[in-house]
Amino acid sequence: MLVEVRRRPSVGWVLCLGPKDTQEPFNRADEDLAQSIAGHLTTVSEKLQLLDELQIKNAELSALNQRLVETEEIERARIASYLHDEPLQDISNLLWRDSDFGLPEALGSELRRIAENLRNFTARLQPAQLTDLGLVRSLEWLVTEAGTAGEFHYSFDPGPMGRDDRLHNTLELALYRIAQEALLNCQRHSKAANVWVGLTRGDGGVILVVEDDGIGFSAIKRTDASKQLGLIGMRERANQLGGRLEIIARQPFGTKVVASLPFRNLGGLKSPNEAGL
Repeated sequence: MLVEVRRRPSVGWVLCLGPKDTQEPFNRADEDLAQSIAGHLTTVSEKLQLLDELQIKNAELSALNQRLVETEEIERARIASYLHDEPLQDISNLLWRDSDFGLPEALGSELRRIAENLRNFTARLQPAQLTDLGLVRSLEWLVTEAGTAGEFHYSFDPGPMGRDDRLHNTLELALYRIAQEALLNCQRHSKAANVWVGLTRGDGGVILVVEDDGIGFSAIKRTDASKQLGLIGMRERANQLGGRLEIIARQPFGTKVVASLPFRNLGGLKSPNEAGL
């Protein structure tokens, strides 16, 4: 007995049954059973096909996200280079020739303030100190700057990582960017009084924690959905390295951002020499 099994309208196959051990002909009950089996097979095969298509789409999306992150870093570097070579250089030259122009003291002070802001901004765009000094020292600078710019008390605990310990540069950049975005969220949205940043390193990977005592992520989410875009970016950076990012509500208030990134093929702890510095 042959029963048609369809996977899609344009593609299908048949279920072949028989003969019976007793050599008896198929009856109506046998046909109903075969049709039922064929129906289940059709459902299963369609779900498997959809799963295959979903996996392909996820792989394509992951590749696209990776490209977007790479493009973002290239654009950050381009803008930082322009700011350093053009407006910052012009201001520095103007200040250097202060005696020639006879700038008023108030104007000179304002130009120095603008120059300092530009230096900090370019450092955020392209963290040269990450390459030169490593993750721990760079996070120290980032947390200090965030605490100065914001209205909260900050603390940083590098855990077992020494100030000169190094990780693979890809891992360091991902952790730095995640911490940078998390601290930016604290400044803009959390209304926190205290922010804690910590690192934990194990044999399998490293964990970054950014925790605050602000209004909490659920309140931020209700206020403006666009504020979640930075969180999506953090999650994508973690996913691309085979890690994960969790947003945990603290009790009674606050938010904890936990990024867990594995070493895997990137390698683990490196000395400055091993990191090519």
